[in-house]
Amino acid sequence: MVFESLAFPVCMGISLKDKTTSRAFVLQRLTYGYNGGRVSSKTLYDKFKDINSPSLQKFEFDNTRKMLKLRFVLKLGAVQELIYQAAVKLCKVTGVFDSSSNSCDGVTAADAAPGEADDLTVAALRLRQRMLEGHEPSRRRWLAAKDALVIQQYTSE
Repeated sequence: MVFESLAFPVCMGISLKDKTTSRAFVLQRLTYGYNGGRVSSKTLYDKFKDINSPSLQKFEFDNTRKMLKLRFVLKLGAVQELIYQAAVKLCKVTGVFDSSSNSCDGVTAADAAPGEADDLTVAALRLRQRMLEGHEPSRRRWLAAKDALVIQQYTSE
């Protein structure tokens, strides 16, 4: 697919499946690439390197829709193979989440799985290791440690 130019903002959203959950997403990193380059070749936002491009107009968590919303403008000429990647962290929330600080208490793999902490069955241990599971087996992500934070990368197609 060839993009002649991007005259309008790019909007994307990453939502939680459970709309009644007391969890939220915060943005850790947002990158893009094109013309066969790596998706991480251009950085719009990186929380840890203190990068916040003026091209990233807005990002916030919508508490009603349980969705991390992103809006950015890329001033590019003709490009091919435009692709985006967002790294997000799953957070614990009490009350209404204020996304303006873009920080929170992270959810661990053990927190993200149902079941009792002392349940040592193979099924329970496997659930406690589960991170954010995709809709197809090739997109599933597993954590080795139950105390690791749940952070997932999403890539456009």
